[in-house]
Amino acid sequence: MTCRYSGTSWFDVLYTSVRNTPGGINDAARFLTDRRGKTIHPETLRAKLRHINGESISLEMVELLTEWMEEKAQPHRLDWLQSLNARFGLIASAAPAEGSAQDLQGSFVNKAVTFGELATTISTSLADGTITSCEAEKIISAAQNSQRSSQEIIEAAKRALVKGV
Repeated sequence: MTCRYSGTSWFDVLYTSVRNTPGGINDAARFLTDRRGKTIHPETLRAKLRHINGESISLEMVELLTEWMEEKAQPHRLDWLQSLNARFGLIASAAPAEGSAQDLQGSFVNKAVTFGELATTISTSLADGTITSCEAEKIISAAQNSQRSSQEIIEAAKRALVKGV
């Protein structure tokens, strides 16, 4: 049986991000075992990430998994946090780091792509005159991606301002 994971539920997004990281659940379980000094079996971690049988993941483990994804330079490492923030109507932004005008250009191109995806998703969803819950979730996910792209432009511009580029 195939499970459908939400693009808007933070724990589904976290599970998908961990799965999509090189090494997946097995490597994540090894990392958690090493960092916490407590053994966690990959299937136990999977159950916690998927909220199976009342299992849930602790914030400590979520932070460690985020660090693990960061060490592996995964662009999706903070997607779970963006989803959690969006659930409560908040937007998080990264602190400005060293940057250049090329960062701003790259952020702008990414924004154009994500806005195009959002426009396509909305147009496709409205084609039959109704929006299903699945289509609404796709719109929300595409809008959140577009929102993150806008934030990337803001942060790139801040870096350029600070750097005087």
